[in-house]
Amino acid sequence: MLEIEDLHVSYGMIEAVKGVDIEIEDGEIVSLIGANGAGKTTIMLAISGLIRPSSGKIILDDVEITRTSADKIVSMGLIQVPEGRHVFQKMSVEENLKLGAYLRKDNIQQDMEKVFEIFPILKERRTQMAGTLSGGEQQMLAMARALMAKPKIILLDEPSMGLAPILVQEIFRIIKEINQSGVTVFLVEQNAKMALSISDHAYVMETGSIVLSGSGKELSESEQVQKAYLGG
Repeated sequence: MLEIEDLHVSYGMIEAVKGVDIEIEDGEIVSLIGANGAGKTTIMLAISGLIRPSSGKIILDDVEITRTSADKIVSMGLIQVPEGRHVFQKMSVEENLKLGAYLRKDNIQQDMEKVFEIFPILKERRTQMAGTLSGGEQQMLAMARALMAKPKIILLDEPSMGLAPILVQEIFRIIKEINQSGVTVFLVEQNAKMALSISDHAYVMETGSIVLSGSGKELSESEQVQKAYLGG
């Protein structure tokens, strides 16, 4: 579904991404783990059309999108949930969800109900201002808003950041549920243990380059990964 070929991204003289190759098959959960500053978010921004790569290719469903505008990429079925949630604080939960469906021309009510089945707490809070939600609820809202666009693939950037452990468990349960509903998931996450536990495939990134890849199980059992990311 998504291929990244020899991707390079620079900020001025600094090369943040150095020749990265990633493949994501339809229906998979694929994780990208690594320390802060490794270049993980830069890859997500390049995929989403929010920054321009220096070179390389990004291919979605056999169509190259390397130079495609962000709104066009959204209309092709690729949606990013950014780090930090970025919900519309002074709008209600329901208004935030409707904005997620902004580019759609069809009836969204059925999908609104599906989203409320996945996130029942949001149904309870549907008239509440998004800025008054807890951190975990805002993360759920950001994910739910993305689902309202009916994505083929969803990019999640640090969905568990800043959340209490019990909420982290819930967020990862929901990610699995989203995937089981037919949405491919590309996950950037510092909680390597949780990310690898749900991933079909995973990549480890250090200082702009992919240094390891394999199944989630293989990487969770890797001595190198255990020492660096799992406290082994």
